Amino acid sequence: MQETVKFHSAGGRLAVNVLDAEHSAQNWRVFNAEFGIALPNTWYGDVLYTRRQEAVADDAVFCSMPGELHTTPRIYRPGSFSVLLFPPDVFTSYIAERGLTRGAWKRAFTRVSPELLRNMANVLRVAREKASDLEAQSAIVDLFDIALPELFDGASQGMQAAVSDRAARRIRECLHADVSGTLDLESLAARCGIGKFHALRSFKRRYGVPPHAYHLCLKVSMARRMLESGYSATQIATRCGFTDRSHFGRMFKRSLGVTPASYGAAVAPQAFRIRAMDAMLSQSDSGCRVARR
Repeated sequence: MQETVKFHSAGGRLAVNVLDAEHSAQNWRVFNAEFGIALPNTWYGDVLYTRRQEAVADDAVFCSMPGELHTTPRIYRPGSFSVLLFPPDVFTSYIAERGLTRGAWKRAFTRVSPELLRNMANVLRVAREKASDLEAQSAIVDLFDIALPELFDGASQGMQAAVSDRAARRIRECLHADVSGTLDLESLAARCGIGKFHALRSFKRRYGVPPHAYHLCLKVSMARRMLESGYSATQIATRCGFTDRSHFGRMFKRSLGVTPASYGAAVAPQAFRIRAMDAMLSQSDSGCRVARR
């Protein structure tokens, strides 16, 4: 099979980039410009990095630093792998907010916890699906919250104090005020005068879900009302801030378990009957006025 390589990006200004390789059999030679975490899927081979050569398979990850070169001198099994790439300025902003100074990965080759693997998979998903900046940034913050204690060795500067419920309520107000907009975690945190980590923790503690999930619930609720009023899927996608009609359909079904078409077919007839009756009454009233003339 022919090798394919794709790049994705998510998170807006606070981006994580993703490299996806399929059927890779080449001997890679890469100068790292970013902080990287490579996750082999079906790929199995040796990685040579900082004078150390080690086999990397699907039960381990490979962590690289900016300014270092790595190669893959031996391939035991061609296959697929993904790499999370964090630009240095983005990575630095995240670790600073986490209360850490500059540091380095604890180990270049290591096994990680199932929880961290789930968080990595979630970041890969939001990048591939072109999720909103708000959802992507929340996924990245969650990833750093788990990854840094496991993988990163940096001196602690001390964490900021926990934010109050008032900040969480302020974020909620912003979400309600801009249901159809394209909010991101950075701007929400800035409006409250707090950092992204604390904004996410505070909101999840108060409302049980991260801001992007709450925002999606609002959008779906708005979409339901519009379907009940007879709006088309294309109109709803535009007005509720979904990327397109297909994106709206996926998010609606993920939230409610049915497609917009199925939901519309169940509830729209009543709305149509009401509008038809109103139209008939209006025409009847108009005819009466004409007759009276």
